[in-house]
Amino acid sequence: MSEKSKAEIAEPPKMGLRTPAEISQANEWLFNQQKDGRIDPKTADSLNTTIKNSVYLNVKMRMDYLKIYVQAQVKKIEIPAGLLPE
Repeated sequence: MSEKSKAEIAEPPKMGLRTPAEISQANEWLFNQQKDGRIDPKTADSLNTTIKNSVYLNVKMRMDYLKIYVQAQVKKIEIPAGLLPE
């Protein structure tokens, strides 16, 4: 692929990574950009790593907290207020 001028490369849209819907949108955008050859594999890899981190922080970690809470309730253990994040 030849060098593209800055005018030819579109500025990526600003998108959040705080909700599963936003993460899904970012994944779709990244896939389409790489498929169409607009970004190189190294850049796509770094963006994918950022998306994975966001999935861990905003989805997986919350699920783990919920699991701890449910297990505590089953064993009749009271979790102090403020111990687990909202």
